[in-house]
Amino acid sequence: MSTEETIILKKQIKELLATNKRLNSKLEEAETMKTHFISNVMNEIYNPFASIISMAENIYTLSEGNLHKANDMAKIIVDEAQKLDFHLKNLFAAARLEAGVEHVEYSKINLNDIIPPILKTLENEIKIKDLEIVYQENFLTDNYFKTDRTKFILIMENLINNALKFSKDGTKVEISLKRDNYGVKLDITNIPQENSDINLEEIFDRFKRGNSTINSVSGGNGLGLSIVKEYIDMINGSISIFMDKSISINIDIPDKLTDLEEDDDLISEAEFF
Repeated sequence: MSTEETIILKKQIKELLATNKRLNSKLEEAETMKTHFISNVMNEIYNPFASIISMAENIYTLSEGNLHKANDMAKIIVDEAQKLDFHLKNLFAAARLEAGVEHVEYSKINLNDIIPPILKTLENEIKIKDLEIVYQENFLTDNYFKTDRTKFILIMENLINNALKFSKDGTKVEISLKRDNYGVKLDITNIPQENSDINLEEIFDRFKRGNSTINSVSGGNGLGLSIVKEYIDMINGSISIFMDKSISINIDIPDKLTDLEEDDDLISEAEFF
């Protein structure tokens, strides 16, 4: 082997070793992220479940003279059960997506029945963080819309939960739901917490969080926004995020109502003949 060939071979070996080192580093990073992800998910499930058990035990052991406290404890149980329900829905959704068994089921929904109930379940968090919620509806056509109801609601729940959770205390969260001939447009704008290190390129990664601080006081596991992105893709929608002093998330989802009406006509004709 000539001197020149030896130099080339050494260079190739050096490059291979460097590549191997980078791959090992990325593998370790991925394993660390998954470990933190699992830990965060377990906390999201365990904490409300533990609170429910604790409050239920307290109610069970209340003396007759303290039964008036049961209402407050029951309210805590309801709040924690709603948190648990939300996190379980995300886990089941992620499992179905990972298994490749998720599919779209279109139906007609009433847009008036979507956002207000979600905000109702979040009243306690809104109160704790002293947030001002400004919700506006603008239905240029009617308030009916055809999409996958389950996916649409979970998209809304995740986006609103995320906006509230990562908003700076005492600030305003603006939510706008519009309906036109194209479909539905949702805009959510909030002011993030100070020193938020938000990476827009990784915000939809299932094992990462937009805020790279693992032990953020805001909690969260990074699962919700990845589900939002995949669900929006499944129902042919789009999502965009803009960040300046505030964060704005905009989604557009096309309407399938015309298709539904055509399907109904076909069914009627089939039944007729």
